[in-house]
Amino acid sequence: MKKLKKILHIVANLACVIMIVGGLLRLALCYKGLPERVGVHFSGTGVYDMMVSKKQIIYLLYPYIASFILFVIFEFLFYFSDKAKASYFSKKNEEDAKCAIALIIDYGFKTIWVFFLSIVWSESVLTQVNLNVALVDWLFLLQILSFVILLVYLVIMLVKNGKKKKKQ
Repeated sequence: MKKLKKILHIVANLACVIMIVGGLLRLALCYKGLPERVGVHFSGTGVYDMMVSKKQIIYLLYPYIASFILFVIFEFLFYFSDKAKASYFSKKNEEDAKCAIALIIDYGFKTIWVFFLSIVWSESVLTQVNLNVALVDWLFLLQILSFVILLVYLVIMLVKNGKKKKKQ
């Protein structure tokens, strides 16, 4: 289980780095073709509500900077979730719980946020097309569902572990 968790973590990290670096390369290639005023922020309906000069490149870099910051935050969460001790779990259940938490952090949160910022948002900015609100809704629904699944899984494990301790 630990080996699989490590492999999946490496795959998630590689995917995130590829999305961030690929997005930055796409920005570099598309920069000259952007209009002088670029829409960089979206309202709740996916329409631009903030326009800036393309010379204010920090606004164009925002999705990648935010992606990187979230990537680092989720790496810390992954690290600390792996180091946490849970005395109310058996050794095997503790490893299973850590693996489930790690997978949710990597795939339920980190990769979804990096995908949203580095691909979905930045692509809308670079092509000057309104943000696909339906896709954004699905991405956030995916996050909520992954979190709920994790909670249900952990509660089931706690209940099973509690029954085993009562029998002993």
